[in-house]
Amino acid sequence: MQKSYNPLIDVLMPVYNAKDFLNEAIDSLLAQTYTNWILIVIDDASTDNSVEIVEAYKDNRIQLIKKSKNTGSYDTLNQGLKKAKGKYIAILDADDICHPERFQRQVHFLESSSEIGLCGTWVKTFGLGKEKIWKYPTKTEEIRCALLFHNCFAHSSVMIRRSILEKHNLLYNTARMAQDYDLWVRISEYTQTANIKTPLVYYRVYPHSKSALKRQEQHIAVDEIVNYQLQKLQVNFTANDLLFHSYFTYRKNQMPALSFSFLYRTFSWCYKLLKTNYSTQKYSQTTLVYTIFGIYATSLLRKQIDRILFLFKKISPTKSTSSLNLH
Repeated sequence: MQKSYNPLIDVLMPVYNAKDFLNEAIDSLLAQTYTNWILIVIDDASTDNSVEIVEAYKDNRIQLIKKSKNTGSYDTLNQGLKKAKGKYIAILDADDICHPERFQRQVHFLESSSEIGLCGTWVKTFGLGKEKIWKYPTKTEEIRCALLFHNCFAHSSVMIRRSILEKHNLLYNTARMAQDYDLWVRISEYTQTANIKTPLVYYRVYPHSKSALKRQEQHIAVDEIVNYQLQKLQVNFTANDLLFHSYFTYRKNQMPALSFSFLYRTFSWCYKLLKTNYSTQKYSQTTLVYTIFGIYATSLLRKQIDRILFLFKKISPTKSTSSLNLH
């Protein structure tokens, strides 16, 4: 009798008019050193030949779902999450590429770390502009603290224990933007998380025309996710505090010119976050200190280092700043 095939990983790939990149994405999966997986391609009513490209593959691990109506990538992914049966669910967007050892490394990590329910990796960009490595926090508490400020998982890099999603009825929230960030925050409330300290996904950068309105909608959605977390922290804050909080992450380009009052407000907001956390113990205090310092200090130093040096000289005119290593 032939042994039944029970793949450990269900790979979800939402597709909409992806003909230019689809072959590369699928080929990177076929090149994986770990082979116990199936690929569920969900076509979101493409108008190009994406469906024909997928159908040309004869590997029986590749399954195709064709939707008759376009409903967006995250609603499409939710259909895949409901269909998945594997122990782990991996995501790969149709314009990205996997390193050949991605699944092998993530499965080994998750199989040896039963407490981890969500595992991402570092990412290497390619395509438009200079290649970069996106380095995300790797440990659970570092990630929890970082999520208070920004998304710290690359969507195409994640592998999730399906049992976590099923137990807590977790899906992408299609009623807002920043759906992936929102899901990672909610998953992190129920399980430990990690990022593997190696670029195992290649993220394609290419020209796109995100309108100012879309960017504003994205910022509003992120505001809601950060707002939710600040309420969980039990910190008292205003709409202006939330806007100020965002200047150091997703609204960096809107950061006001540096001044004494801006620095004072920065220190005051940091102090409020840390004082509140000291009482609520929502996060590791030590890790939160390092996270806040890393985000705020790096933003200030990188964007306005010359102004900071000027201010230091005004504050301490008798002390030389030449010995300060600010780079």
